[in-house]
Amino acid sequence: MAKVNHSQRSHALLAPSSASRWLNCTPSARLEELYGERRTSPYAEEGTIAHELCEVMLKYELGKLGALVYDTDTYEEEKEVVVAKALDKGVYGEEMVESAEEYVETCTALYKELKETNSYVDVFIEMRTDLRAYIPEAFGSIDFCVASDGHLYVVDFKYGKGISVAAEMNNQMMIYALGALQRCGLEYDIDQVSLIIVQPRIKNLDRYDTTVAGLVDWANEVLIPRAKEAFEGKGELQAGGWCQFCTVKARCKALYEEQLKMAALNLRATVL
Repeated sequence: MAKVNHSQRSHALLAPSSASRWLNCTPSARLEELYGERRTSPYAEEGTIAHELCEVMLKYELGKLGALVYDTDTYEEEKEVVVAKALDKGVYGEEMVESAEEYVETCTALYKELKETNSYVDVFIEMRTDLRAYIPEAFGSIDFCVASDGHLYVVDFKYGKGISVAAEMNNQMMIYALGALQRCGLEYDIDQVSLIIVQPRIKNLDRYDTTVAGLVDWANEVLIPRAKEAFEGKGELQAGGWCQFCTVKARCKALYEEQLKMAALNLRATVL
């Protein structure tokens, strides 16, 4: 199994990771493309390394279970590379290892669960997905998914601890699930889909259960039309929680007006 270079993933205009922003504020993607400044941060680099450790450790544990081919020598070599990188950045420690272990435990438990009732179970680590059936020129990479007849599990590892991420109606996760279904749906008769967020540093293990029919309805009614609008740079600016990481929020008229409105409400409440 080829190893993914997490730090060199390309970014589509309508990336799944920023879906909450461009689905709610459709002009934002083109505005960020034109005026936004893409920056990396120490937190992003730390998260990338944590993902790499998760990948290596998960391959090893699934290899021991016979879910894929991954030998001990390969594991030791790849883990040594990741640990050296983490030490160089000063981010390696017990917290990172324990976080990766929790992620691995969650993923292997899901594989074992499906294996108990199904002869054939497929696992995918860092699965590349083509999302162009739903989003123009889009693709994605799923941290982990496991599929069999009846059920698909999609798991996303979050190393950040600033914001608790919920699985319910999580736009990024639903897009990933649609991508996974394109690959697994032909081999398995899947009707149930579970989206799982593993965010160990703040003890957040969240799960949302839905159906294939529900995901397809959401894709047709929401995702596809809004993605088309966002790709064309059309629609109205909308301010909301999705503005937090927008790279053009400092010059956004809608956000400015929303902030003025909130300031006026707060002033009125104080006076009253």
